[in-house]
Amino acid sequence: MKSRVLPRLLLAIVPALLAASPREEVLSGDLAKLQGSWTTKAGPKRDIPVTMAIKGHQVIVDVASPLGLAIHAEGRLKIDESTSPKTIDWVEFSIVDGHEMPEVLGLYELKGDTFKTVNGGPNNGRPSEFKKGDGALADILVFSRAKTEVADSGAKTKK
Repeated sequence: MKSRVLPRLLLAIVPALLAASPREEVLSGDLAKLQGSWTTKAGPKRDIPVTMAIKGHQVIVDVASPLGLAIHAEGRLKIDESTSPKTIDWVEFSIVDGHEMPEVLGLYELKGDTFKTVNGGPNNGRPSEFKKGDGALADILVFSRAKTEVADSGAKTKK
């Protein structure tokens, strides 16, 4: 009797466990290459540090203004690498207080550890070329993959 109960129990439990476990999305193409941390400098004088972390479609952006104002925004990105130029949509972004931001449409290029993007800005259309636009966020930004420091025999080295 015990030998009949165990297979039935396994048949009942295994599908429930598989359904309950979150499945990780398999990433490919440029989206897979974009995973990780990126940095750039923004603003007219290129003196505003910007860090961006991409995990799956999720994006976290942190900006530190020269006046000490810190901006933290989270959202999602959609990319289409089948178009020429390639397109990127910054969607579902909100800042710390929960204030939602409008979608920002743009273009991108990805070459090794360099990620270049130009955006149309909030509530504007997608730019047609890599040219700075008018208004907030309608700029060309060139991100570099963030370098990480690791301790090596007491000394820090760039990885």
